[in-house]
Amino acid sequence: MDFTELRRANKARQEEWPGGGKIDLPFRGLELAGETGELLNLVKKRVRINLGIQGTKETPQALHHSLREEIGDVMACLDLVAMSAGLHSLKLYEAGEDKEDNLTQRGNSLMASVGRVCEAIGKDDPIALTYHLSSATLFLSRVSNAMGINLGPAVVDKFNAVTKKHGFKTRMNHT
Repeated sequence: MDFTELRRANKARQEEWPGGGKIDLPFRGLELAGETGELLNLVKKRVRINLGIQGTKETPQALHHSLREEIGDVMACLDLVAMSAGLHSLKLYEAGEDKEDNLTQRGNSLMASVGRVCEAIGKDDPIALTYHLSSATLFLSRVSNAMGINLGPAVVDKFNAVTKKHGFKTRMNHT
């Protein structure tokens, strides 16, 4: 995942987005929480399929496509939070062994870390914000890996789809 490219594209697209300059850091936290909730609802459906529990009407292929899109949204939002806080581009640190052996645990870890990001925003604590953004990025990567989704291309494809949908010029490049 090229975080420098994501930051470049996020900055450029915000300049194109009507009203984009009015968005503050607390709104970015709310945006991140909402997108993460959408992703985790899809993760729940995937776990339900994996366990053979009825309730999901989507095909596994359609669900995979939706999961890929939401992963892209959450990653873009993580960078927008960092950008709004004046932090450098995100980095993906692989901190030790991944001891979470199932998708449910990985989803719960992502949810908890995003909650801590929002808490750090509320407390105006840039050190905690930096730490928890890194944790959330790591857990998003682990959720993505558990579902066989390559994070970088998922982010680029979703970013470009949103940009095209709104008629903006900014695009990310596949690297």
